Amino acid sequence: MFGTGLIIFVTLLQNCLGNPPSYLITSPDVLRVGSQATALINIFNTDETIPVQLYLENYPNRENRFAEVSVDVTAVSPKIVTFQINLDDIVPTEAELQYVYLVAKSESPALTFTKESRILVTYRHGYVFIQTDKPIYTPEQHGNVDINKMF
Repeated sequence: MFGTGLIIFVTLLQNCLGNPPSYLITSPDVLRVGSQATALINIFNTDETIPVQLYLENYPNRENRFAEVSVDVTAVSPKIVTFQINLDDIVPTEAELQYVYLVAKSESPALTFTKESRILVTYRHGYVFIQTDKPIYTPEQHGNVDINKMF
């Protein structure tokens, strides 16, 4: 009985105090040079408009900042941001794998954060190979399709 009352009290206390503002940023795990990439920025538990700055920096020494995008995000209006890495943005290295930092930053009083993530960069572009069991179909026919990703 006491445990149930404690759980109800904690739940009511959380609802009265409210949840703190938070954020979620979703981006690809591999960026392709010369191709556009898309990131999604979500803000939760606030009614205010939060300015968010998203940019890329060279890894590991951060000597170059590029692909900067600034957006205003609200809880009811998440933003989809597109950015691109150009060939001249990246400093060539001897390393087998090359990375960049994706940095998201907000200095709003309602929600202040700086989040960065290391993302792999590739110069290869992906291809999709589609194979069917027949060269031509009529509208009434059903067919088998095989789709393969090649990177």
